[in-house]
Amino acid sequence: MKRGVVPATIEVTPGAHIVEVAKDGFHTWIAEYSLRVGQRQHIDMVLEPEYERMLFDGAVTAKLVISSVPRGAKVILDDRPFGLTPADLSALTPGTHTLRMRLGDESLLRSITLAPEKSHRFHHVFTSQPIEPAGPPAPAVAEPVAPPGGPPDAPSPPPPPLPQLTVTTVPADAGALVKIDGRSAGEAPWTGHVPAGRRVIVVHGPGFETVARDVEVPLNAEVTMTVPLRAAAAPVVKPPARPPAKHRPASAGRTPTRRAPPARPLPARDRSGRTWIAGVVASADQERQTFRIAGQESSADLPAGERLGASVRWAKFLSDEAELGVSVDLLLDDRGTRGGQMLGVAPFLRLRLPIRQDGAEWGELYVLGAAGLAAAHADEAVQGGRIESFGGGWSAGWSAGAQMVFTPDLGLFFDGGWRLMGVTHTLVEADGAAVERAAFDRRWSEFTAVLGVSYSP
Repeated sequence: MKRGVVPATIEVTPGAHIVEVAKDGFHTWIAEYSLRVGQRQHIDMVLEPEYERMLFDGAVTAKLVISSVPRGAKVILDDRPFGLTPADLSALTPGTHTLRMRLGDESLLRSITLAPEKSHRFHHVFTSQPIEPAGPPAPAVAEPVAPPGGPPDAPSPPPPPLPQLTVTTVPADAGALVKIDGRSAGEAPWTGHVPAGRRVIVVHGPGFETVARDVEVPLNAEVTMTVPLRAAAAPVVKPPARPPAKHRPASAGRTPTRRAPPARPLPARDRSGRTWIAGVVASADQERQTFRIAGQESSADLPAGERLGASVRWAKFLSDEAELGVSVDLLLDDRGTRGGQMLGVAPFLRLRLPIRQDGAEWGELYVLGAAGLAAAHADEAVQGGRIESFGGGWSAGWSAGAQMVFTPDLGLFFDGGWRLMGVTHTLVEADGAAVERAAFDRRWSEFTAVLGVSYSP
């Protein structure tokens, strides 16, 4: 558990954490967050005053003055009569109340919200009743009000007392502490006055499990709550670690035993961002050329060859098991009759199987499928001259591989697979002189291997 005073910056381990902010006179703020490696979480909270809890000792009240035209309307607040208007009601509980007023055959129903430590006024004109003339009021017989027999303009009776709540435990001598709405109330058995409504009761005793319950406390009631306590499970005590044995000299007849170093903690991966991958490509290909010159077509299979090049990939994770990206591969070949360069751009979809241990990811296995475009240029030496050709076409393939994670951001990967590319070229020059432009197709069927590093900023 880490503590601090807000505003604060706290470093925590990846995983789920419960954040609790408490201040005297305010409600406790509690929330749960799940954090990944490298993630920064900014938390804003608003603490609400504990007005209802301060009512335990009568520290917070509200006042309401009610008047009417004509005077003498009957006042009923929360189903309790409070005399006739004008009425001065003090020491009321802050919050929402139901006000009823009645004069003759006309009645009024309103919902009134009282703010703590504030004085409120409410005035109503009964339109169906005659207006009192100016000057001293004429004698009239007042309707009986509560308390019975009180004069019409007698002071309003005090508001009803707060409900009474009693909390007991089984066993009774457990020494358990009682919290009401997150505020410490005392040791059970406990009796006191609380505001009406739903209250959250938490009881915790040494050696017993903590019990939390909701209880509905009605107005003008005495509520008794009995909480059975269950003994807490005994903690698991691990045996103390054995101290490392002292090595005896070789002359003592024993060979010292070397202990394996502790395993380094495995990093976790942040799958919320993007990943860059750069590597070296090696391929072994089989090429087939098909010529079409002057309406005649002929084909030839060239000997197997090898290529070297570079590969760059950019990917965005769709989920923990899939990512979508694009790869750019440049393959070079400068071996006389097979000289030339090939550039390929292909979107890909990669499906991955994470390898985890103790909740941390340290590697993965994956399959990648790609299809895109390819462009090629060749300046090839042939008997009696050179042939320069260029063209574009398509590429498609798949690969499978594995990746080892060294840090949360850095990893080493290796994959191998197969792809097929087709490029249509145009003859430009042969034997040092311009010739009729003639097209031919070059199709590569190759096996590739890529070794590189991955980086997730």
